[in-house]
Amino acid sequence: MARPLLLRRPVIAHVMQDWVTIRQPSSVTLVRQSPSDWLDLEGIRDVSMWIHVSDVTSTVALQVQLETSPTVDEALFQTVTMQTSPATLTAAGVYVAVSRANVAAVPLARHLRWAVATSGAADWNVTFRIVLALNPVVRDFRMRRGDELVGAPFLAAEGS
Repeated sequence: MARPLLLRRPVIAHVMQDWVTIRQPSSVTLVRQSPSDWLDLEGIRDVSMWIHVSDVTSTVALQVQLETSPTVDEALFQTVTMQTSPATLTAAGVYVAVSRANVAAVPLARHLRWAVATSGAADWNVTFRIVLALNPVVRDFRMRRGDELVGAPFLAAEGS
């Protein structure tokens, strides 16, 4: 009987944010993901982000960024350093950004959320979704959204 193939470091694909539309007046310059949807990433080191944009209307620069913190304390969240940053969201399309822990000034920490930032000189709206590719560094990684376990360890069929 053949042993099942076990990837030592599987890359985990996850929809961090399904399609969402945000419409804001110029007075709102920052919108963050709801705390109930933040990801708790235990044992994850690196992240790649695909931002699928279906509509954007703004005369000012819009940026979608990832923010991370070792705890859920607001004061500790920082923007994740991305080696390939997404361009300013000016049109529908796919934008890609990559962060690697070994070269990032602000690497991925345990908690992760998204934020949309703008200079706020005009009304704006954007429709997007975010898909992540996560690189676990341990076999028993955990990924939670609120109290829900959304990613669990890959268990090898040891001895079979």
